[in-house]
Amino acid sequence: MAIPQYQRTVIRQVQATDMSEGNVWRELANTLDNFSSQINRTTQNIVASEKNKAIAKQKADLLARKNYLDSMESSIIEAAHQASINNPNDFVAYTAEFDAKTKIWLESETLNSMSGARELLTTMIGKKRQHYGEKPYEATQLKIKTDGIADAQKNLNTDVNDYIHQAGVSLDLTNNPT
Repeated sequence: MAIPQYQRTVIRQVQATDMSEGNVWRELANTLDNFSSQINRTTQNIVASEKNKAIAKQKADLLARKNYLDSMESSIIEAAHQASINNPNDFVAYTAEFDAKTKIWLESETLNSMSGARELLTTMIGKKRQHYGEKPYEATQLKIKTDGIADAQKNLNTDVNDYIHQAGVSLDLTNNPT
């Protein structure tokens, strides 16, 4: 069996080819590629611009929230300190006075416009309430302890006097059985 042989066919161009239609399609493809590149760059610029605007807005909101809370802090400290002075021995009265003032701050419409400000203000108020309420709390606990000891001593004296009286009555009955 003989191996088939490959025979190469040679084509010759005998006249000039009309490339005008091919050139038009090439120009159209290049124009579309350029347009696609421009749209891509424009889209990337828009996305980057929006991202930068969002970051700038977030920073501005953070700064506004920080400035607002910093301005509120002095009022909170002053109110907590004044409530502590007004009620040095009564923690319940201290808490009631301070809470009346904090209610006004927490109901402020300004807090609604700043994201996260209400939570931060609530945390700050809690910390200041605790810090400035230590002395009234300690005084209240000391008063409770002192009152408890006084009540215990009073009850003990009453019990001892009652026992002495009962012992005296018992002795009288034993000595004078009438």
